[in-house]
Amino acid sequence: GASVAGAFKDTVLEKHHVIRAFEVMVDSQVGLLEGLSTESYWEFRNTVSGCILATDFLQHSEYCTRLAEFAASSSRSDMPKQLEMEFLIKCADISN
Repeated sequence: GASVAGAFKDTVLEKHHVIRAFEVMVDSQVGLLEGLSTESYWEFRNTVSGCILATDFLQHSEYCTRLAEFAASSSRSDMPKQLEMEFLIKCADISN
């Protein structure tokens, strides 16, 4: 409760989900990430963390602004893949 909230200060639930997801994935009985190099592990962790943290509703208006900017631009195909994934998980989260 309060100790977790104090440690994170914001996005408490989302950061908790990141921590728990990676606790499961690195568990020796699960072994989901054991074949990854150190570099690949951190790239994967940053990608997944970014997607989970995107579900924080405190950042909702920022994401709406960024999406509107991309929709209005003529270079829609230039959207970074990480941002595309964050929008997709955000849409799934909101629709739930």
